[in-house]
Amino acid sequence: MRLFAASGAPGTLVCLARMLLDGAFSDVEWRLGCPPALRGWLSRALGAEAGPKGHLPDGDLIEERLVDLPDVEASHRDATLGRLLEGVDTVLVGTDLGLCIDERLATVARGAGLPVHYYIDFATCIPERVAQMHPGPGTVLAPGVKVAEDLLRAGCPMPVTDCGHPEFERLLAVDAAASRVAAERVRRAAGLPDDTLLVAYFSQPFSDHRAVYHDAHLDFLDSGRLGYDELSIYDAVAATLSRRSRPAALFVQPHPRETPGKYASRMEARAAGVLHRAMWGGTKDELLLAADVVLGMQSTVLVEAVYLGRPVASLDIGAAYGGAGKEASPFDAASWGVACIGDMATLQAGLDDVRRLLPASRNPLGIRPGCAARLAQVLCGGATTPRGVAAAKGAA
Repeated sequence: MRLFAASGAPGTLVCLARMLLDGAFSDVEWRLGCPPALRGWLSRALGAEAGPKGHLPDGDLIEERLVDLPDVEASHRDATLGRLLEGVDTVLVGTDLGLCIDERLATVARGAGLPVHYYIDFATCIPERVAQMHPGPGTVLAPGVKVAEDLLRAGCPMPVTDCGHPEFERLLAVDAAASRVAAERVRRAAGLPDDTLLVAYFSQPFSDHRAVYHDAHLDFLDSGRLGYDELSIYDAVAATLSRRSRPAALFVQPHPRETPGKYASRMEARAAGVLHRAMWGGTKDELLLAADVVLGMQSTVLVEAVYLGRPVASLDIGAAYGGAGKEASPFDAASWGVACIGDMATLQAGLDDVRRLLPASRNPLGIRPGCAARLAQVLCGGATTPRGVAAAKGAA
């Protein structure tokens, strides 16, 4: 079978690459489409920077299988996507939000009469993702039974099955010793005392969403409607840390598609109690492992922190959600094991004692080993039906 997989969403790209690199796909002729701007980031996320000869087939991404995707606007003007699909038997895409290459590729594939499968790595904005799907041959693959059921409730027009999540599966197997080693390494590199609280803040492109997503349906991300953005939440975290008695270090991991430099003035600022603040230059895994507490907003990486057993919280301090009320939040934290914090007092209590933010379970979604094998079975072993949800439920 000849498979073309692709996504413009960073998290989905990592998941697709992890599964395709698994031995379950050793007999499949596959290529992975990636926006050129994310190529280096993807290589780092998978554990190594691409060299001049690419990666060897020992678990790292093989450069010759990585294909540059055109930007969305260019894909409407030329036949690049059609050429990429020449000789392909089936297509696997994500469900990125807004004006995205995933939806455009699915449109071209359907026009060519190809089966299109959708992999969902995170369950924000389910109705918007369902609206992008093109009914026809193929399956929607969900990261857990609950998400599969949510997709069906939202009127998903295609069969849905629980595939699993390769990043959650991988991180669940990491032991506590790796975290201690990573934390010691970060403290030594920054010259921090042993009692320094290491805070990881994973940012989002909320304030620049128009340039990233080009979709009026996502205007709820405007700070005037949402009530906050990544900069106001950063300021809340920095202010809270300045009131602690124990010293802290604040590391910011920007989203791969954020506008560079937006935190520059904040990195230069100084506050009592914050010994060190810096943009993180290492890998996501290194920061997750080293952090005493992980903070962010409605992000998959917060769930990854859960699967590492780290104290973690999703922050929406100041949330208004366009006047629709808190229930309109696109992040169902209770189902994903991430604490939600919407006020400064609760944030202060959580950072004063991060044990309050420990997840109740390291596997809230009931992730089972073997997601790559399940994906291979769907793609290579015939179509599934909505009964796959019930079957997965019984096996969990």
